[in-house]
Amino acid sequence: MSLTFGRGRASAVVAVLLLLSMGVAGCAKKEEAATDVSDDAANAAAAVDAAADAAAPAAAAVESHEASTSAPPAEDTRPPAPPPPPQLIEQAPSGIDHHAPYPSPVIAPHPGAGSHPGGSAEVAPPKPSPSSEPSLDEILASMKIASIAFNVPQHIDLDKTAEIQLLLSLDQTVSQLQSQLEEAGARTGSQIRVSQSMEAALTGPHFQIEAITPEAQAITQHGATEWKWEVVPKKSGRLNLHLTLTAIVEMEGRSVKHAIRTFDKTIEINVSFNQRATAFIEENWKWLWATILVPLAAWLLRRRRKGEG
Repeated sequence: MSLTFGRGRASAVVAVLLLLSMGVAGCAKKEEAATDVSDDAANAAAAVDAAADAAAPAAAAVESHEASTSAPPAEDTRPPAPPPPPQLIEQAPSGIDHHAPYPSPVIAPHPGAGSHPGGSAEVAPPKPSPSSEPSLDEILASMKIASIAFNVPQHIDLDKTAEIQLLLSLDQTVSQLQSQLEEAGARTGSQIRVSQSMEAALTGPHFQIEAITPEAQAITQHGATEWKWEVVPKKSGRLNLHLTLTAIVEMEGRSVKHAIRTFDKTIEINVSFNQRATAFIEENWKWLWATILVPLAAWLLRRRRKGEG
């Protein structure tokens, strides 16, 4: 519409100019002037058409700009851009030998890889934390202190039975436990570290030893825990007995034994006259038979014959 209006206005201007030209030239040259005016008008019209054609792209651009500013923006339907390719981290050669083959590059995972199904790299599993279980030294240091008392016979007859008694307590003193011992012999006591379960073992060469109570027992928090053994000496002389107390602790899901203390005691084994005589005969019966019994039997036989004659 604006283009049409521009063309009409240009035509009016040209007409006015033509009228003025005609008035100045005079009437005598009306036909000649009219011809000239017609040519000028044709030229002017051609110029106006050329100007209109030149202005048409500009007008179209203005209309397109107005339409783009008034209309809502079009939705972007393009697919999302793919993630950037994995970065290559080159490993520098550790040596200075330039003739050695260069190590192959290591592909570093993309920060987003592994967090969605399209990721190509997997996240490494976390390293296991160090074991929180205490060490044996820490377990031994945390053990409670307990009192113990046991009897030691000074003399035992050969092949005779004697009893050894051991008491252990967390809330009683050594003297209190010694007063509770029932078996004969010297009363010995001490203090040791103990675990929740303890093992007491009595050993000694030339002794026949039988445990009356379980050697491994749980320790009571109040009162005394008791062990008892029967011992029979099989040899005369001074013999040694060994009393070993062992802690039983849990480490890495299994029971572990650790010896706490060993008490070594010496016992004198007595032999009676009958036992000595019996032992002498058993050991020397061949000599006795040859030197005493055979001559005695011969003398008795000769005497009997003389009495009969």
